[in-house]
Amino acid sequence: MLDTFFLTVNQWMTGSLALAGLGCFTWGLISVLFSPCHLASIPLIVAYVGGQKKLLAPREACLYSLVFTLGLFITIAVIGILCALLGRMLGDVGNYWQILVGLILIWVALGMLGVESCSLSGRLLYRINLTGIMGAFVLGLAYGILSGSCTFGFIAPILAIITVQEKIATGILFILLFGMGHCLPLVIAGSSMTVVKKLLENYSWNTAGTWFRKMAGSFIFLLGIYFILAPFTASDAFGTSTPKNILIVSIDALHPKALGPKSSPLLDSIMKQGVYTLAGQSTNPPLTLISHAAMFSGLPPEQNKKTDNDWQPGQPTIENITFFHAPKRAGFSTGYFYSKEKLGFLVNEDMDSHGMSEEFALDLAINFFQGSESHFCFLHLSGLDRVGPSEGWLSLGYLEELFFIDASLEPLFTLIQDKKNYLIIITSDHAGHGKIHGSDHPEDSLIPLIMISDILDLTPQNLSYQKSPYQVTQLKGILDHLVMGNKTLL
Repeated sequence: MLDTFFLTVNQWMTGSLALAGLGCFTWGLISVLFSPCHLASIPLIVAYVGGQKKLLAPREACLYSLVFTLGLFITIAVIGILCALLGRMLGDVGNYWQILVGLILIWVALGMLGVESCSLSGRLLYRINLTGIMGAFVLGLAYGILSGSCTFGFIAPILAIITVQEKIATGILFILLFGMGHCLPLVIAGSSMTVVKKLLENYSWNTAGTWFRKMAGSFIFLLGIYFILAPFTASDAFGTSTPKNILIVSIDALHPKALGPKSSPLLDSIMKQGVYTLAGQSTNPPLTLISHAAMFSGLPPEQNKKTDNDWQPGQPTIENITFFHAPKRAGFSTGYFYSKEKLGFLVNEDMDSHGMSEEFALDLAINFFQGSESHFCFLHLSGLDRVGPSEGWLSLGYLEELFFIDASLEPLFTLIQDKKNYLIIITSDHAGHGKIHGSDHPEDSLIPLIMISDILDLTPQNLSYQKSPYQVTQLKGILDHLVMGNKTLL
């Protein structure tokens, strides 16, 4: 359920101005409440406010919390924008920054457990004047640097509006809304600390207060241990290793109703082992290049600016960040192989290898997967797009062509599955009815989505992918979540 909600919020951010603004604010809340990395800042500000020499009034505590979150977000925003302008992901530095976060949390925890030298109200902080309003601001700046890597995964979709789509004013507004959502839980947590502390003092609940403080300190201590160990036991959002061999196959003009044990035994077997939907929706209009541009960018045609179905070599290529960006920054070898010249529009700098061949795109993909490095590959196959308009979608000739494509995919699938640590996704750009496609007929927009992996637990996704109205623009979000989940959710 949460995974579906996260993808829905991402979709909001690509909608109308009002809906996108709501999506950015909600995404800011999610970035704190569902991310251990940012959740750790809550006990940090609570311990700081509660550790002052004097009992702060609620208004003062709120001000401390606001200043802390201001410093936190200034650092995150500045570093994130600089990295986006440089075309790099902050996560390029690796995950070992988490060790520093863990050490800080252990230090805070020891202070809460009674170790005076580690207390945020202890001698060390007063010696370096890390107290009061300025201290809260400096603490926020410092934590922003440490948490910047995991934050980038959350603000990247918003930064893309500024750096790629050139919507500067809108992008700044969205970042401010994200910041409000991100900071709100921290402000509430810090502000409530003075109320709790005053209540304990007024009613002499000293024993309860000491017990609560030690329990909280123990929890923060364990959280610190988690961050120290995390780089050495990295896992994805489902608790298993990140896939090392990732293949996305787009079978041009594949009608979901054509899939079955007789016409496509290999794909039918994968459907039974993995998860799928046969009710996905393409773009409007449902045409090859328009659909693939939306698929790659995660943006509908009116936002990715590709509203026609034509492209010639030498013309400008896609300007949007595509789903190749994150794997490339994570160290994957990336490849893109296609069988229609117009799909050259999608070639970008995040692809290590790319090639066009009407007959041998599949062979290019097989050669790409040789070697021991991590692979991320998108393969486009044509054939059905020629038979559909000439003989009709779901005709005997159409089903025979699908049978041939299905059989030709077996060597590639076997190669990847033998390598282990894989994720395979099969989808399409559009379907058709009779001998017609690209119209507003409901069958023209139908597309399948099939997924299988030997290390990702896709079972929780079953209902959401089989029965929800999957949109072609969601594939980028799904890949970011399943493949890069450990970078975007932590």
